[in-house]
Amino acid sequence: MSAGGFLLAPVDRARRHVVRLAAITAIGRRAIQDRSLRLPLLALAHAGTALVLATVIPMWTLLVAPIVLGVPHVIADVRYLLLERPRGLRTSQIAAILVPLGVATAFAMLAPIQTFGMLLVPGFLACGGAIALASARPVLRVAALVLLAAIALPLALHAHLTLLVLAHAHNAIAIGLWLALSQGRARPALRFAAAAAFLAGGVAIGAGALDAIPFLTGGWATPVTGFDAESVGETFALPGLGAHRSLMLFAYGQAVHYAVWLRLVPGERSASEVPVSFRRGVAGLRSALGAPAFAIAIVMVMAVPAFGLAVPVETRRIYLELAGAHAWLELAIAAHLGLAFLSRRR
Repeated sequence: MSAGGFLLAPVDRARRHVVRLAAITAIGRRAIQDRSLRLPLLALAHAGTALVLATVIPMWTLLVAPIVLGVPHVIADVRYLLLERPRGLRTSQIAAILVPLGVATAFAMLAPIQTFGMLLVPGFLACGGAIALASARPVLRVAALVLLAAIALPLALHAHLTLLVLAHAHNAIAIGLWLALSQGRARPALRFAAAAAFLAGGVAIGAGALDAIPFLTGGWATPVTGFDAESVGETFALPGLGAHRSLMLFAYGQAVHYAVWLRLVPGERSASEVPVSFRRGVAGLRSALGAPAFAIAIVMVMAVPAFGLAVPVETRRIYLELAGAHAWLELAIAAHLGLAFLSRRR
C-alpha cells in the first residue's frame, strides 16, 4: 500500500461506517444509490452545520476554515471550472480569464497593491474576456459588455465597498454555479430547494434573528491574539448590518462556499452515481491535475495548515490575499454560463 493509501485507509473505514449507518433507513439506501437525492440532502446537512458554526463559534470559524479548507477549495475551483471545464467554455476564454488574474496574483505575491481600484481592473478584464469570447449570440455578448462597461466606473469609484460586497457575494455565486453545473441531472427541484435553504440561513443572519446566539455561547471571544471581533469586523462590515452581524454572515457564507466546492460540485461531476472512496477521489484528482501539479497541490494542502498552527493570523491573511483572484474566476465563469443559458432560450 502506498503512503497516501495508508493515510487514507482510516478515513475510508470511517466513511464505510457512515454509509452503513445511512443504509439503515429506506431514504438512506435510496440516497446512497441516487446522487440526485443524496446531494440535496447533503446540502441541507451542510447548511445546518454552517449555520451552527457561524453563530455558535463565528470567530473560530472565520480563523480556521480558510487555513484548513481554503487551498482545497481553490484546487476544486481550478479543476471543475478550468481543467474539467463547463460545456462550451473555450480555451481562448480561459486564457482571457487567467492572464489578468495571474498578473494580479503575481503582483500580490511580490508587493501589496495599494489602491483598491487597481484590484478591480484584473477582475473586470477577466469577466470582459469571458464575455467577449463566449460562443453566445453577438447581441447577447454586446449587451453584456455594455452592461459591464456601464457599471465598471461607478464600481471603481467605490472600490472598497465593491470588493467588500464581492467578498460576501462570491459565497452565494458558488451556489448558482452548483445549480448550473448540475443541469441535466434528475430532481432539479430538490437542488433548488437546497439552494433556497442555503439562502434562508443568510437571510436569517442578515435579519438579526440569530444575533443573540454568539453572545450566549461566547462566540465573540478572541481565539488567538490579533484576531478579535472588533478589528476583523471592520474588514467585513456591510453597510446597515454592523460588524458582528456581517461577521456571522461571512462565516456562514464561507462555510457554505467550501461545502459547495468540496462536496456538492465534486458529487455532481463524478462519473460514479454512488459515493466514491477518498482514495478513489484522490486518484481522480491526481489524474485531473497531472503528477507535477498534484504534488504541488498536496504540499500546499499540508503546508498551509502547518503554518497556521504556528502563525494562524498571518497565514490566514496571506492565503486570503493570494486567493482573492478566485472570486473573479467564479464570476467570469458565471457570466459565461449565464450567456450560454440565454442563448439556449432563444
